[in-house]
Amino acid sequence: MIIYSELEKRKNFRVLIWGILFRVIFMPFTTSTDLLWPYHRGYLWITGKLIPRGLNTFPDYVHGVFLLLLKPFLYPFFHSMWNIPWGSTHPTTPDEVGQMLSTFFTFVSQPGIFYILFFLKLPYLVFDLLCAWVIFKLTGEEGFRFWMWNPVIIFVSAIYGRYESVVLFLLLLSLYY
Repeated sequence: MIIYSELEKRKNFRVLIWGILFRVIFMPFTTSTDLLWPYHRGYLWITGKLIPRGLNTFPDYVHGVFLLLLKPFLYPFFHSMWNIPWGSTHPTTPDEVGQMLSTFFTFVSQPGIFYILFFLKLPYLVFDLLCAWVIFKLTGEEGFRFWMWNPVIIFVSAIYGRYESVVLFLLLLSLYY
């Protein structure tokens, strides 16, 4: 059993706090289309307008559950933020790319967008921290520090808004057990 000194505990706590702070700073100000479309399909599923099928089934259901959990926090914007014309998720023609970009810029122009983006990324932050905890259990403090300060991890979950932290957590948890 590893016994940590008070100094080591403080150092890990500081790494955790600064890692969280660094992620939280970027969460409301950055996004991508990859954040919006899974949540949009999740919204369509929980409102009964679409049954997810195909390659995106798991992420669509996960994002639908996230939206159900976040609904009280997104209440003033919950339905209005999805009532914009949505184009193709995977555009193949210049017109579809234009429609996707139009949808994206319409979405990020909404009132309360910083608030919305923060809460849409909040589940990713939770799973990101759960990944850090499992990595700490697997590798110790070096792996934990690497995870908390890794710019790729921060970019993917807090800036770009991708759901890989959910999948990584499940993978790491299975590796742990």
